Amino acid sequence: MSRAATLRLSAAAAHDLRVSEADPWAERWAEVERRIDLPLHGLRELAELRAALDRVERELAVSARGNWSTWEEIGGALGISRQAAHARHGPFVKRKGGV
Repeated sequence: MSRAATLRLSAAAAHDLRVSEADPWAERWAEVERRIDLPLHGLRELAELRAALDRVERELAVSARGNWSTWEEIGGALGISRQAAHARHGPFVKRKGGV
């Protein structure tokens, strides 16, 4: 699935799966059940979407480091520790100035 298709799917899913204030989970899962014909198909789609979100997260973290954000700031934005943010995204950050 292409990145553009994934982002369109993500936007459509976010729009279509809006939660109601009365019972957000029941409405959301009812919509998911209507959209997914076969459980394995749904799991494949979920895995593809998760991989796409992981790529976007990595790109944003690398960009944030390029803009001098600290690992603590990045981790805070992700809801994880600075150590976890560094472990997850540090290998993809190119060091500047040979440091």
